[in-house]
Amino acid sequence: MEVTPDLTVVVETDGPSRLFEFLRSLHDTAGTAAFETIVLISAGNTPVFDRIAKVFPEVLFYELSGRASRGQAANHALRLAKGRYVVLCADFLTLQPQCLENLLDFMDHTPEAGIAAPQIAYPDGQTVPIAQAALSPIPMLLNGFVKALPIVAQTFYHPKQPGGLRPTFATEATWLTAHFLVVRSEVFEEIGLLDEKFATPLESADFCRRAKQNGWHLYSLPTARALVTNRACLDRYSKYTISDLLRLAAKKWLHRP
Repeated sequence: MEVTPDLTVVVETDGPSRLFEFLRSLHDTAGTAAFETIVLISAGNTPVFDRIAKVFPEVLFYELSGRASRGQAANHALRLAKGRYVVLCADFLTLQPQCLENLLDFMDHTPEAGIAAPQIAYPDGQTVPIAQAALSPIPMLLNGFVKALPIVAQTFYHPKQPGGLRPTFATEATWLTAHFLVVRSEVFEEIGLLDEKFATPLESADFCRRAKQNGWHLYSLPTARALVTNRACLDRYSKYTISDLLRLAAKKWLHRP
């Protein structure tokens, strides 16, 4: 009898060094969470990852075609996912103790939560803005990047299981950035996969918008933490093209498909 994992972790990577750090932190901090891992790698790079495959033989490496967009790559992995929740993340993060366990506990006890994200910080403690109170492509067009906006709500939750987490708060937002997202599998079943026409991480903003339209809530959880291991990669990950910003605006206001 096949056991359904708690999580399917889908990782986007540029190279083996950062991926090794991420996978090691994933295995070291997973605790009781059962998970499977799918790594998206560029075409022709398979031999480079052979050493990692020997250390983590359970990891599934999915080699992308040269023309695959970010959305296409992630959707290939999502079609293979078996977990109750799916983690979409990049490899420039390392997970801190209890990160996955706290996220799982929160999602299991908050059935209206469709998507959640951990707190992300630099090693010096400075936090990275991930929870946005409003999805507004116009300021994004003017600035060329997303600026942090005021927090809209703080929701207290109380785990029902004996010995669970102490009551804490989660921040509700209109959308969450693409660095690390935990998505309930039912959300994909209801609204479909990622929009493959986006070339940058803005597909996560569009996905969050669609989830909110279908009644799901989005949260950032400060009791789950991940650290940035490469600031330059994070900066590149946060840059969007004008065409993607215009597409997001058209989908939001003109209801384009």
